[in-house]
Amino acid sequence: MAEKKLTLQKGIRYTEDPVRRLRNGRPDRYYFLRYSMDGKQHEEGVGWASNEVTVDELERILAILHKSARTGEGPRSVAEIRAANLQRRAAAGSAADDLTVA
Repeated sequence: MAEKKLTLQKGIRYTEDPVRRLRNGRPDRYYFLRYSMDGKQHEEGVGWASNEVTVDELERILAILHKSARTGEGPRSVAEIRAANLQRRAAAGSAADDLTVA
């Protein structure tokens, strides 16, 4: 992979893959979030632009992490946000399975 580059937004970084391409021919980007939690710097990978990861979504996730760092409540990492989303989707899916067509 290529070296990390900064985007215009603070805390959002990406690398451009030399092989993977988007439909428009540009190199695919893998996004990372940088944030501090409990006085330590963290950097976590979020996903590829080709998998519909957008800068707006990254800003939203970063805002959630900053809020949880300030308040001490809520998810403390990208992995915790993913786990909460999976649980929420599983609960919504099981509720839909209980519906009948009668």
